[in-house]
Amino acid sequence: MMESIILRLGKDSKMTGNRVIDFLQTIFGIQSRDEMNSRLEALGFSGTSVMKEVNKMVSFSERTMEKGLKQGVAIGRTEMLDTILSIRKQYKDGTPVQDLAVQTGLTVEQILLLV
Repeated sequence: MMESIILRLGKDSKMTGNRVIDFLQTIFGIQSRDEMNSRLEALGFSGTSVMKEVNKMVSFSERTMEKGLKQGVAIGRTEMLDTILSIRKQYKDGTPVQDLAVQTGLTVEQILLLV
C-alpha cells in the first residue's frame, strides 16, 4: 500500500481551497476508490484523462497488492508445511514433545496434534 506525506509550507489559511493540494490529497490519501472518484469529480476532473489515469494507477496498485498477498500466503503455507514436516521428523527421531514445543513456540497440545 502506498502512503505519502504532503508538506505544506506557509500558513494554513493560504492553503484552503488550493486545487493542487486537494488533488494530491485525493490521489495519495487513504480512501476507497468510490470516495476518490467522488472527490476527483468534485474537483472538476470527471471524465478527464487525469481521472482515467488515476483509476489505472489505482487498478495497478490493487492488482499488485493482490498478487503480493497471494505470494505471501503461498510462502507462509510452504514454511508451515516445512515446519510440520520438521516437527514430525524430530518427533520420530525421539525428540521429546516438550523440547519441540520450546523450539517452535507451540504448545505441547499443538505439537501432539501435528505428530
